[in-house]
Amino acid sequence: AVSDDVVSGKYYSDCRETELANPHANNSEQAREWWEYSEKILAEKIKQWD
Repeated sequence: AVSDDVVSGKYYSDCRETELANPHANNSEQAREWWEYSEKILAEKIKQWD
């Protein structure tokens, strides 16, 4: 952030604090599932390079 008035962890648009446009953005369970999925896909690709 460029200002001491800005609170970390908040979402800003047009220089104003706002709500997230997509409710999925705060879904930590879904984020974990996508992270694990991406790790699996990358691991498979890396094995192909060996």
